[in-house]
This record gives sequence, C-alpha cells and structure tokens, in this order.
Amino acid sequence: MQNWGKNFGLVELRRTPITDTATAQHLTDGRLIPLTDEVAIPCDTYRTLEPWKRAAARAFAVGLTCDKAVVSGQSAARLTGLETLDIEDRTELQLPGANKPHGPGTWHANVRYRSTQLPEGQIEEHHGIRVTSLVRTLFDVPRFHGLRAGVVTIDSARRQNPWLTRSTLSQKLAAYPPFPGVRAVRQAINMSVGNSGSAQETIARLVLLEADLPQITSIEYQVEIIYDNGRRSFFVDILLNGWLIIEIDGANKYTGFYGKKTDKVLLEERARENILKNEGRQVLRFSAPDLKQDPDGDCVMLRAVADTLDNYVDRLVALAQPR
Repeated sequence: MQNWGKNFGLVELRRTPITDTATAQHLTDGRLIPLTDEVAIPCDTYRTLEPWKRAAARAFAVGLTCDKAVVSGQSAARLTGLETLDIEDRTELQLPGANKPHGPGTWHANVRYRSTQLPEGQIEEHHGIRVTSLVRTLFDVPRFHGLRAGVVTIDSARRQNPWLTRSTLSQKLAAYPPFPGVRAVRQAINMSVGNSGSAQETIARLVLLEADLPQITSIEYQVEIIYDNGRRSFFVDILLNGWLIIEIDGANKYTGFYGKKTDKVLLEERARENILKNEGRQVLRFSAPDLKQDPDGDCVMLRAVADTLDNYVDRLVALAQPR
C-alpha cells in the first residue's frame, strides 16, 4: 500500500509541537483543511485531487486517528489500490475481535462502523494505519455494498494478483464461519474474471449479462486480435457474437494521463478500427455515462448494442432473399 499520508502531505496535528504557531495560523486562514480533528491536508493539494483521491485522503486520515478501529470495506480497497464501484462519502471502520461499535449517534460525521467479527489475522498495518487484509476486504465489499460493487473490486484484485483465482477465493470463503451476506460474496466470486481491463469494463460486462439480450449468442472478454499474418496483435475489451466489439473508454484516455498525446491516441484508435473493419468486425465505443442505467435497466450501451445486432440480422435476411 502506498503511503498516502506522505504523498498528500498530511499534517498530524497532535504531533505538532505547541510552539508551532504556523500550523495553527494555516488552519485559521484556510491553507490547511482539516480531514479529521487530528489530521489536515494542504488546501492547494486538496483542490487538485480527483474525488477518489480525496476519499483516499480522508480514509488515510481517519486511519491515522484510530487507536483500535480498522479501515475496511471500500475504504480499505481504495487505500490498497483496488478499484471500487463508487466513491464512499464516509470511511468504513470495523473494530477488532468481537468488539461492537457504539450507536451511530456517537460516530464522527465522516465515518461509518460495521458490526462484524474481525480476527487479528485479518488485519494488516501499513504506514501507521490498520486496514483489513486483502481477502477480508474482497469479502466485505459485496457483503456491505452489493453484488456489482463486489465484482468490480474482486476483478480489480484478480487483475493485480493472478493467484487470486475463483477456486482460491472460494476455498478461503469456505474457511470462514457463516456470516450475513455470504451469498453475495459467493456470487461476486463466481461472476468475477481475472482479465477485466478496468472497473468500467467490469460494469459493462455485468450490464450485458444482466440484460440477457436475446440477440447475444456469445460474450468474450479481453480478446486478442491477431493480424499481419500472425506477426502483430492487440486486445479488445469485449467481443459479442464473434464480430461486434465493445470498447470502454476511461475518463483519462484522451487527457494525456497515460503519457500519450490525444492526437496519437485517436490515430491509433482509427488504425485499429480499420484493421477490425477489414476483418468484418464492427466497433462500438462507450464511456462511463453510457453505462448508467435508468430505472428500467436500459442505457445507451444496451440500446446501441441491440440496434446494431438487429440491423446485422436484418442485413443477413435481406441478402438471403432471392433477387
């Protein structure tokens, strides 16, 4: 786990000497922003952070102030570098052993306690804070946040840790005593894959599976496309029916975040799509808003996929008609 406190320049107020008047002044004039009663962050740093990094800063700050409590759930997943379905507004905590938290009325505004059994063997310490172990974190996310959130985080963990197979996770789950939410954990493990490229790709996969469109006869993930007589290849996110390719574009793809200029990214995309079209395949590109479902479960991606597959069938029928 990276040292978020060092990276963000967090200031532990309880460790500043009483003679440090500058820190007190910075809190007064807004140059330091309190994340908890005991930890602050430079305002200039906080303003530049994306929402998920702000959540990480809050979680790490809470962890620094806890004497017994352990950062858990999505908060622990975030701090240990795993992707999550959404951004929690409160840091999740659990007490070690069989200790039970006091009622919500006693909690600080930026935390949420989960009442669980947490053995010491499922707790790790990094950079001065305590977090749940990797496997415990993976089980807590679907338990408390639901199936989709669980699959997103387990996919992320499996991508980073090839040893985390479905079989391995199932064996570890079987070793746990019964607990509420175990069914969601089991489902999340069974629906996870080890080669999802991103959280958005996982969400797209789940949306397609849950929709169960009758036009879809096969779904493949992270498919290698080989061309130039086998000398070159690249991977596509999702392949439907052997010919319709779904590509999920992350928010940072066209910003230069990955070290490539936007025009170069676009040129590479165009070249790839030309190769795919020459092989008789079609490409549909989507971003996170296209995956957002309405109350009926519909979304931009599902409508586009259904329309494209329907049009393909219509063309085949038309070609089969006698002339």
